[in-house]
Amino acid sequence: MHAGDLQPITDGNDMVKYADDTYLVVPEVNSASCEDELKHIDQWATDNNIHFNQAKTVEIVFYARGRPSTSCRKRTTRPTITARNSTR
Repeated sequence: MHAGDLQPITDGNDMVKYADDTYLVVPEVNSASCEDELKHIDQWATDNNIHFNQAKTVEIVFYARGRPSTSCRKRTTRPTITARNSTR
């Protein structure tokens, strides 16, 4: 198993890994790809005998200053993933 094998499946998305943390970065233009990316991560974890702990997973939506936070909505439909909003 090599963490370098885990890559995003959608052009424009990015994956940052540090120690045992992985960050999936999805720009707004690709927000529809969130579910597919999470399924891909799930499958990669299963294939590599790794447990993907969704209880420790948080979705953070960043938005520009002055833009109302109501315009930021949760992108995933998974109830175990908590959504948070933030300003840049």
